[in-house]
Amino acid sequence: MSRCPDAIKCESVFADVLNRVNTNEVQFSLSYIGSLQNSPDGNITVTCSHGPKECEGSIHQLCFKKYNPNPRIWFGFVTALNSKAPWRIGEIDYAREIAEEIKAAGNFQLVAQCAQSGDGQKLLIASVQTSLDAKIRNSNMYLLTPAFALLLASLVGAYAPLGDVKSTKPVDVIRTKGLPKVELSLSYIANLQENPDGTTTVICKHGEPECAGNKQELCFKKHHPDRHKWFTFVNALNTINPPRIGDINYAREVARTIGAANHFDKVAECAQSDEGHQLHVASVRHTLRAKVTTSCTVFIDHQKRCVVDGGAWRECPEGSRVEDFVKSIREAAKHRLTKARKLFYQFWN
Repeated sequence: MSRCPDAIKCESVFADVLNRVNTNEVQFSLSYIGSLQNSPDGNITVTCSHGPKECEGSIHQLCFKKYNPNPRIWFGFVTALNSKAPWRIGEIDYAREIAEEIKAAGNFQLVAQCAQSGDGQKLLIASVQTSLDAKIRNSNMYLLTPAFALLLASLVGAYAPLGDVKSTKPVDVIRTKGLPKVELSLSYIANLQENPDGTTTVICKHGEPECAGNKQELCFKKHHPDRHKWFTFVNALNTINPPRIGDINYAREVARTIGAANHFDKVAECAQSDEGHQLHVASVRHTLRAKVTTSCTVFIDHQKRCVVDGGAWRECPEGSRVEDFVKSIREAAKHRLTKARKLFYQFWN
């Protein structure tokens, strides 16, 4: 999309949309238009409508999004890259200048490494394949779904006495091969106290160590957005040595144990600052809006699917086995894709 005039026109509209909505309530993504060819050596090549520079620009955008998952930040980068000097799209130095201009160059070295390696090419192939699967040929498709569509959400607290939280089934579900792409999230159970000075205090059922553990998990998720990585961290933090939950040194040890200690200084800084507090407040607010009071409660596609209470699964009309949850997610994915296609064709026809 990076050199396509139609896409640039379309994105100008959605830039305004993003400024008007709560980005925590939508899953916003871009799928790139191109064609895929299988080469004799078994590799896959991407051909972009506007040439190799368009492919390179698309890779820059996808890699930036990978390391800057906040929609307002990465979409700001996309719109700036496409509008300031479009003839320079595809130059890594130009992409760096744009990141510096929007004050998001802190991790650009990682972005550049991604873009200039096989990682960026894999991201582009996956993105183009998404467009092909959806039978989209016109640039550009914007698919906005509620953040809890195609979602397995365990609404939990981090503290160990909540035995209901520690069921292994969510882990087994996420590891299922062939599972549709899901937006996995955690919302934490707590109370909020609005203070006279305008600040908000989070009160966790099991005290400050539970709140500290929640913030560590949320901050780890922010800096490690890959669901397999952060969900492994959450599961390990809650099971390796539960009495130490809340201790930042314990969280660091867990990250090192699972091979994900990179960026942990940023995780620690986040968890021990207002940034982590605000993530925690937002998470608890979501739980309160959903009127969830039991840990663990599972939602799939906005619908309460199952509850673990007192160590037992209940309110699970579609079953509580791993295969039952996988089936529900696949059905939700199929329903969402069908609905998205109908809306898309209604919009353009």
